[in-house]
Formats: sequence, C-alpha cells, structure tokens
Amino acid sequence: MKTMIYTGTIRESLLKQMLTVLSECSRQTNFVLHLYSPNCGVVDDMPWISKFGQVSHNHSLKAQEGGDILLSMGVSGTRFIAAKIFEYISTGKKIIHFYVDDYDPNVPYYSNISNALCVDIKKDVHQNIAAVVKFIQNDYEPLSFEEISKLFPMNEAKYTYNTIMERVSI
Repeated sequence: MKTMIYTGTIRESLLKQMLTVLSECSRQTNFVLHLYSPNCGVVDDMPWISKFGQVSHNHSLKAQEGGDILLSMGVSGTRFIAAKIFEYISTGKKIIHFYVDDYDPNVPYYSNISNALCVDIKKDVHQNIAAVVKFIQNDYEPLSFEEISKLFPMNEAKYTYNTIMERVSI
C-alpha cells in the first residue's frame, strides 16, 4: 500500500473535483491519503483518508519523507509560487499536482520533472482518473539532489548568493 501525503491548507475550490478523482483511484489502486492541514475538517470522512490536523513544520517535513507520493494543490489568481513546492521537489518523490487555473505558477516547475503529474481538473474526469491510477501504479526512481539541481539551477542558494554578490560589487 502506498501512502500519499498532503501538507498545508486545503484549497476548497479544488477539493470536490480532486476528491472525485482520488476516490475513484482508491477503488482501482491501493493507497491511503494522510492530510496534515489546519482545515482538514472540510474533507468528508473516507476509509482511505486519515486527518492529522495542523502540525509543526518539522513534523510536516517528516511526513513528506515518510510518504510515497506527495499531493499538491494549485493556486489561482496569483503569480506567486508556493514555497512548499520546493520542499516537495527536493524530496525527489512522486508528486501529483491538481490545478484549475491555466496560469498556475507551480505547473511549469512540476512539468519539468519526470516524477510529477499535473492534473487539470477542468479536463475529462475519466482521463484524469486513468492518468492518476497509472502514475500511482508505475514505479519511479526518486530524483537525486544533483538531478534536481541541474533542472532548477536558479533556485539554488548559491545562485542567489552569487547574484547578490555581483550586484554588491557593482
């Protein structure tokens, strides 16, 4: 059985469609979803979902490390990238990102890595279910930190440091 982890605030605007997909997926493949969220009470009780409520950041990181698949929810109406995606990506684990906004700023990051699946909830629900089931069932090797660093060189601390030092030197 695989463990899917979600940490953070649940976006109710995505919840119904996301749970529709995941509920059907739970009938076709074997996984549990652990929610670490201050508002996990908005999720109906289901046998494959465990709610842990709000936890410390360190506890959240440990939960991410203990999971097989990380669940991500998109943002709408903003260009700000969620800081959590960098935590998720840095684990090298599989990530499923549900989104509705065509301009979700997280999609380009997730689309660059082989172990992430972006699910547009506006698309056909049966196609989304098939894609998620296939993704859950397929084995993926976790990405190493070196592989991640090559994909996102501008997001490394040394890049920021060097940029600041160049500007200070001017």
